[in-house]
Amino acid sequence: MPGNAGDDAVRLDGLLKLSDPETNNLICSMIFSREDIANVNEPGELNLNCSNSFDFSQAVWMLYYLGYLTMSNSDGIMQYRCPNEITYQAFADYLAGREGFRTTSTMDLNEILRKGDIESLARLVEKSIAELPDSAFSGFNERGVQLCFHYVIKWQAQQTADSFPEADTGDHRRADLYVKNKAGGPDLLLEFKYISKSKADDAKVAKALATAKAQLEQYKDGPKFKGNGNLKAYAMVFVGPKAVRIEEA
Repeated sequence: MPGNAGDDAVRLDGLLKLSDPETNNLICSMIFSREDIANVNEPGELNLNCSNSFDFSQAVWMLYYLGYLTMSNSDGIMQYRCPNEITYQAFADYLAGREGFRTTSTMDLNEILRKGDIESLARLVEKSIAELPDSAFSGFNERGVQLCFHYVIKWQAQQTADSFPEADTGDHRRADLYVKNKAGGPDLLLEFKYISKSKADDAKVAKALATAKAQLEQYKDGPKFKGNGNLKAYAMVFVGPKAVRIEEA
């Protein structure tokens, strides 16, 4: 884990290593997407010193018993989710650290966010993506872009902005990232699309951009964002590590 990861992210790194990579990825993907986790079986006694990897149910129960998930009953079905935003942010930090993101740029992100300079923000994130280890690119996707934006903003602009991945719009939709500005600049609502270099062409890029802009129009009309005169919404299409199209919606 990176040196600036929070204590909970470091603990999660150790705990989730008790499960196999496939189980780890499934649980983390559901939590990061803010999905409720259901169909969890009674795991029996949990042995943190066991030599075998935890299965799905055992891993979920472990996180529940240690306070990283909370449980509710929905029509007789037990569901698990993050209890609060602090815990969710710890999972996001863990995922970003697992991907290998670093923040070594000397660009002044605080000033970039105060100005609402979306182009410079994208260039800074591109630099962070370019510094990833080669192994990280094998499965790089839209979530990787989303995580990188969140991680860079959180760790380089803590005094200027708060970053919220999978932001609730108030009408059962979720935007990729909401950046709440605390220093007088605009709030940002961001939607990302990712296309691998091998599959990208002008038509696919244009289609992805149009889809992202249409989504943002819906998100802006949601109860959480409607009427926010300080909000700017941007659609971004990444091809590999580069943002090839950025447009305001």
